[in-house]
Amino acid sequence: MAIKKEREILKLIFDISDIKLDTTQMNIHQLREKIRELFGDEKGMELTFQIYSFGFRYGIPQESDLVFDVRFIRNPNFDPQLKKFDGTHPEVQKYIFEDENARKYLEMIKEMIRFLTERFKKEGKFIATISIGCTGGRHRSVAFAEKIKEFIENEIKAKVILIHRDKEKESVI
Repeated sequence: MAIKKEREILKLIFDISDIKLDTTQMNIHQLREKIRELFGDEKGMELTFQIYSFGFRYGIPQESDLVFDVRFIRNPNFDPQLKKFDGTHPEVQKYIFEDENARKYLEMIKEMIRFLTERFKKEGKFIATISIGCTGGRHRSVAFAEKIKEFIENEIKAKVILIHRDKEKESVI
């Protein structure tokens, strides 16, 4: 019933269309290839990384392709001098990345991004979403997201959209 109604609504557009494409039996990859055949390759459509910092207490971003958990890294929230700042503050970043675990984990994440970048491009992916989570989303996840953004822009040479989803929410007690 709904499909019939939709066809009635779209009939005017269908009647004046130069190209009519039945996608009923196509998967997303076949559709992308058909669009490339009809209209050419997506010139200038480079892979963009979308990075979310978030707090697990507020839920994982649904659009995530990759999720990294940094809750095992020492937490500046428990340092009275650092609690009031977020992960963009130089003192918070210094505190976090003085920890060998943080530095090693960051390098492992960078290696994963290096590995996946060409594979994402080959697949035809235009947006890859990386989510970094800590407990509240104010300190550790923000600091990691900032470092990953810098890495992708400088080494991978890709565009980055950075979203600190939970940074402004109240501190975890």
